[in-house]
Amino acid sequence: LSPAAIRITWKPPSSMNGIILNYYITLIKIIQDKGSIVNEWELQFSDNHLVEVWNLEPYIPYQVEVIASTIAGKGEFSPYDFFTVEEVPRVPPAVESVARNSPTDIYISWNLLNGNDLRGILVDYIVKYSESRVNCSYTINEETQATVNGYITLQNLNPQSAYCIQVAAATSVGAGNYSELFYVNMYESSFFELHVNGLHDCKLWSVDDTTLKLSDVVEKLTEVVNLYCSCQVQFNYFGNLRFFCDDRDITRVIIQGQIVGSVLESSTKLVEYIEQWKDASPTIVIEGLQLTVNSSCDVAIDSLESHTDCYIAPQSTLECEDDSFVLPIVSAIIGAAFGAVVVFIVALVVAIVYICVKKSRQAETKFRNEDDQEVKSSDRHTDMK
Repeated sequence: LSPAAIRITWKPPSSMNGIILNYYITLIKIIQDKGSIVNEWELQFSDNHLVEVWNLEPYIPYQVEVIASTIAGKGEFSPYDFFTVEEVPRVPPAVESVARNSPTDIYISWNLLNGNDLRGILVDYIVKYSESRVNCSYTINEETQATVNGYITLQNLNPQSAYCIQVAAATSVGAGNYSELFYVNMYESSFFELHVNGLHDCKLWSVDDTTLKLSDVVEKLTEVVNLYCSCQVQFNYFGNLRFFCDDRDITRVIIQGQIVGSVLESSTKLVEYIEQWKDASPTIVIEGLQLTVNSSCDVAIDSLESHTDCYIAPQSTLECEDDSFVLPIVSAIIGAAFGAVVVFIVALVVAIVYICVKKSRQAETKFRNEDDQEVKSSDRHTDMK
């Protein structure tokens, strides 16, 4: 009739040994080899040879006994054993423990369901997990894994993400309800930044696709960290990487990111290794361009919203530690300037004298010419007389 209902029918005995007056029907539930009477019926011979039973438990062994009676009494019973059909499990497994054993592994265990709760033959325990963004209120990249055991280790997870996990049991009919959500935070992590110099123009450089640039940075930092600690840090231990420019210095780019710790070393220690490497003003090749890491800037930062301001404005005057070096230079400059002024003044005087002499000669020549003309005119006048 249904997973929770049966119909019991029977035929009269082949040898009745008298007139059958009644039938006695007993339904028994078998639990751990012991019988427990569920219901009993007494029917007259003239009634239909049929009994319907409802509200039975799924996948439970039952036994039906039918006994015919005459005026002489009850005869022998004929037992019939059966199982009710399977159903999905009644309850979800009870999760015992959840632990993030490494940045990429999560271990989870649960209690195995018993027969009454399982309500069928176990096919699998299904573990559903997904990356969490806000305490399981928003999840992405849902996946499932199956096992017949009461535990599993989820591997190759995203080190930069928290996870939400649930467990359900499944019979041949299907999976039951999932357990409550378990939130597993990402492995402990720290933030860092690097100030890198050597660009022609940071804003022009950062306009292009940054995927390859960031990949080069991650590859180098992974190499650096593993060189210092041999702690098997992987590329995906680095996340949330970004570039931004310092408007006060177009040759500088600031690189920020986040790194999770390893099983052997905390994330704080890994940032310290990057700090030690930075102190030597090393070079880093990004998309074929060799740049220099600024050794004067701190690596550790509190968050991606803050950064170390280690900008040093260019000096407008020459600065040296030894004044004995500066004074001769200043004296030479002053001397050269004084000499230049003297030369200029002399040249100016010479030019003025030259102009004056030239004008004087021109005036004298003009005067002589006028005298000559007057003499000639006088001579002509005398001749006429």
